Amino acid sequence: MIDRLSDLRAHLQLVVMGAPDNFPKAAPFSGDAVRDLEHAFQELREAARHFEPEFGAERTEIVDALLVAAHECYLHGEKSKGVQLVRDVIEILFPNRFAER
Repeated sequence: MIDRLSDLRAHLQLVVMGAPDNFPKAAPFSGDAVRDLEHAFQELREAARHFEPEFGAERTEIVDALLVAAHECYLHGEKSKGVQLVRDVIEILFPNRFAER
């Protein structure tokens, strides 16, 4: 379970880098590309719902729809579209990630 915002951001980046078939060969991934992709997106959707109090219901619904669409893109061989949709999720959830502190 992803229970910290930093872990959610890291998992999103892992999906950008590893999906659809280049996930690490270590737990929780199995080496089965379809199952690993399913697991990765299930974890992301559950995490988005977990952080709904932080993000708000509207953003959470938008993010969930984008994650479903991204998963479908990856499943249908449209990796570049899937990557862009996951990047859109990152931008929605972490819009100030490059802001100076």
